[in-house]
Amino acid sequence: MRKYSFNSGFTLAEVLITLAIIGIVAALTIPNLLTKYQKQQTISGLKEAFSILSNAARLSEVENGPMPTWTYPEYSDSDSTGEFIKKYYLPYLRSAKLLSKTEFAELYPKYSVKSLSGDSKGHMNYYQVLSLSNGMLLFFNEFHNTGYFWIFADINGLAGPNRIGRDIFVFDGKSWGKKGNAYINFWNYFTCTSGRDCLMQGGPEEGSDDAELNFGYYGCSKDNKYGYYAGYYCGALIQYDGWKIADDYPW
Repeated sequence: MRKYSFNSGFTLAEVLITLAIIGIVAALTIPNLLTKYQKQQTISGLKEAFSILSNAARLSEVENGPMPTWTYPEYSDSDSTGEFIKKYYLPYLRSAKLLSKTEFAELYPKYSVKSLSGDSKGHMNYYQVLSLSNGMLLFFNEFHNTGYFWIFADINGLAGPNRIGRDIFVFDGKSWGKKGNAYINFWNYFTCTSGRDCLMQGGPEEGSDDAELNFGYYGCSKDNKYGYYAGYYCGALIQYDGWKIADDYPW
C-alpha cells in the first residue's frame, strides 16, 4: 500500500507565539524609531527657522542698516510692533502673512501653548504673528522694558504639541555686540552665557529670594520650578550641542 505524508504546517500555538514575539519586538522598537524621527524633524525645523530669520535680518540690513540702529517697538505697544515687522521683516519673508493677535485668535481659537514643565499661563504675550509659506508661525513678543525682544518660532505651525522646547523655540530678536566701532550680530536662540549647566538649570520657586534675581527662569528642564518660563533656553541648548538633541535633553 502506498503511503502518503502530509505537511500540516505550523500549529495554531506556534503561530500565536510567533505573532506575540513580533508584537513585543514592535512595541520595543517602534516608539524608539518614532522618537528618533521626531527629534530629527525638530532639528531640521530649528535649523530652518534659524536660517529664515537670520537671512531675513541680513537682507533687511542692506536697506535698513545694522540691526542695532533699527527703530524697535515701544514697550507693550502692539501697533509699533506691527510697524516694526512690516518694515524690517515682512518684505524679506516670501509669501508671509502678518496677523494681529486678535486676528490669529479668531482664525485659530483652539491654538494654545504650554511651557516645557506643563504650565499653561499666558507666557507667550505676543502681539503680532507672521504665518510663513512653509507652515511655520513666528510670534513677536512685546518689547520688554529690560531689553528683551523675544520671537517664538512654532516650527510645525498648527500641529501639536505646541509646547516650548518641543516644537516652539525662543529667539533673541535683539542680540548684538560691538568690536571696536563695528556692530557684530549674534543671531541666536535665546540663551544663557554661562555654559551648558546654565541652559539646563531648574530655576527657583516662585516667591523665593532667588526668584527676585531672575535666576534660572528659563532653563531647559521639565523640573523648572518657575514653570512660567520653563524651556526658553531649549533652542539654545540644541544649538550649543551642535544642532543635536542630546540624551539628557528633556524630551
